[in-house]
Amino acid sequence: MMRWVSIVVVGGIVALTLGMLIPAVLRLRLTSDRVRCQDHLREIASFGIWHATLPGETFSPDARKSIPAGTVPSATLPPTERLSWLVTLLPALEGKRLTPKELSAGPDGRIAWDAAGNAKLARLRMNVFLCPAQVPDRVIDQPDITGYFATAGLGIDAPTLTLPADGPVPTNLGAMRYDGMTPIERILDGQSQTILVAETIRDRGPWAQGGPSTLRGLDVADLPYLGPNRPFAGCHVGGGNFAFVDGSVRFLSEAITPAIMRAQLTIAGQEDVEFDRP
Repeated sequence: MMRWVSIVVVGGIVALTLGMLIPAVLRLRLTSDRVRCQDHLREIASFGIWHATLPGETFSPDARKSIPAGTVPSATLPPTERLSWLVTLLPALEGKRLTPKELSAGPDGRIAWDAAGNAKLARLRMNVFLCPAQVPDRVIDQPDITGYFATAGLGIDAPTLTLPADGPVPTNLGAMRYDGMTPIERILDGQSQTILVAETIRDRGPWAQGGPSTLRGLDVADLPYLGPNRPFAGCHVGGGNFAFVDGSVRFLSEAITPAIMRAQLTIAGQEDVEFDRP
C-alpha cells in the first residue's frame, strides 16, 4: 500500500513540475524568437540599408544620405518584375550570409527577378530576411520568401508616388517607394519616429521580387492594423517588431492607436494626432 502511495506522490510531483516547466520553456522560446527577429531587423535597417549597392556598382558613401529605392531601377520592367531593394543589401551582408560563389550567380538588374540569370539567387534562403518565429518550409526549386517589407506610406498606391525635388512632401508618402531614393533631410517626422521596415505573416512573397512582396502601402481602412492575418505583425503574441529610419527596432503593441500608427508610416510630419482618436 505504501509503495502505491509513494508512486502516486512521485507521479504528482513530476506532473506538477512539468506543468510549471513547460510554460516557462514556451515563454523563453517566444522571447528568444522576438529578440532574434529584432536582431534581423536591426541588421537590415541599421547596417544593410545604409550600405545598399546596386548590382554591378560599387558602394558610394553618398548612399548613406538617402534611403534606397524600393526596386532595382529599370526602364523596361514593371516593379513586380524587378529585383527588390533587399537584393541591394546582399553585398553588405555577404560576409555572413552568402559566399562569393553564390553571389556570382547574380543579381542582374537588367532582367526579371525570376529570369534564368536571377532564379538561382532568388531560391537561396536568407535567414536574416525571416522572422525566426515563422520560418516556412523550403519548397524545392521555388523562390524563398521574406516576412519583412519596407513601408511606403498610406494607401495601396503609395509605392508609386513621386517625391518632389523641392516643395511640400506628400502627406501620405512613406520612407520608401519603387522609383527614386528618399533623402534623409526630406523625412520631416524625424528618423526615430518614422517606420522603415515592418514584419508580417500575411501575403509573404519572394525576397528577391519587387512589388508588394517587399514594399507596401497601408490600406488605412484595413483595421485593425496589427495582429494575425492583419497588415502588420502576427509573428509574436501581442504585437510586432518594427525598424525605424534611425536603425532602432521597437515592439509595437496590437493595441496601438490607429492614428499613431498611421503617423509613424509617413515622412511629412506635423500630423495633428490625438492619442485617443482612432
